[in-house]
Amino acid sequence: MDTSYNDLTCQICMDAEVNTAFCPCGHVYCCQTCASNLYYCPLCKTFITFVQRIHVQ
Repeated sequence: MDTSYNDLTCQICMDAEVNTAFCPCGHVYCCQTCASNLYYCPLCKTFITFVQRIHVQ
């Protein structure tokens, strides 16, 4: 998988590295700081029930 820099950068603050996945939709979109301020997934508008910390290589 070829991953560009933009794929690893938080799409909200555009500064931190992406490190969270939203449950139940599974979208990976932003950093933990930004994710903690969200109630709905920015991509699919699903209500976020849990934010899982992930490690992207």
